Amino acid sequence: MTVINIADHRKDKWISGMAICLSCQNVWAAVAPAGTQFLECPNCGTVKGIFKLPVEHQGEHFRCGCGNWYFLITPKRIYCPNCGEDYSSIPAPLL
Repeated sequence: MTVINIADHRKDKWISGMAICLSCQNVWAAVAPAGTQFLECPNCGTVKGIFKLPVEHQGEHFRCGCGNWYFLITPKRIYCPNCGEDYSSIPAPLL
């Protein structure tokens, strides 16, 4: 994990909030430069940490078989970035 002096970067834009590791499900408070997509997990050391979503609607949420709830969507694929499981064949209303 890299620790930096924020005073050296006061003019930069930063985001902060609760983060979760897609690998070990560790949750922590994180601060990172704006635009950061993945964070290094302080627990397991993988670069599979993401900021938790700022809005989570009530109700059921789809999760991958590995327990991950974050998915990457391309024009041809819907897949889990944690285990690689492809969900492209699932009809959209079921997602």
